[in-house]
Formats: sequence, C-alpha cells, structure tokens
Amino acid sequence: MAYQDEFARAKRAAGAKMAFCVHLAVYLLVSALLIAINLLTSAGHLWFQWPLLGWGIGVLVHALVTFVLPKGTGMKRRRIEREMRRSALKKS
Repeated sequence: MAYQDEFARAKRAAGAKMAFCVHLAVYLLVSALLIAINLLTSAGHLWFQWPLLGWGIGVLVHALVTFVLPKGTGMKRRRIEREMRRSALKKS
C-alpha cells in the first residue's frame, strides 16, 4: 500500500511538472509570435508587453505552485482529508 501511495504521489508531481513545462513552452512560442506580429505591423506602437506581462504573471504563479510551495499544505489537500473523514464517519 505504501508503494502505491508513493507511486501515486510521484505520478502527480511528475504530471504537475510536465504541465508547467507545456505552459512555459506555449507562453514562449506565443510571446515570440506576438512580438513578431507587433514589430511587423506597428513597430512605432509597442503593445506586445501587456499580454506578455499578464500571462507571465500566470506562468510565475504556476511555477510557484508547482515548485516552491510546500506540498500537503494546500486547500485541496485539506478538503480531501475532510471528505475522507466525513466518509469514514458515515461508514461507522
């Protein structure tokens, strides 16, 4: 049972890291596209930084949640534990 739990945790962690990598790659590709469009169509008025700033904040938050914040202290985990306790109480 402990191996299955550890495997499930590792699988979730790997999935979260892969999701971040995909998010970052899409951000970089779209950023390059927006910069190119901006410079080719209206080089005198640079607007590309605004969508990149907003999306960049989202990428930063995604990175923090994936790599920096401690696991097991989040709201989702607390809710899961609460539901497990409720389920155990209903069964007894």
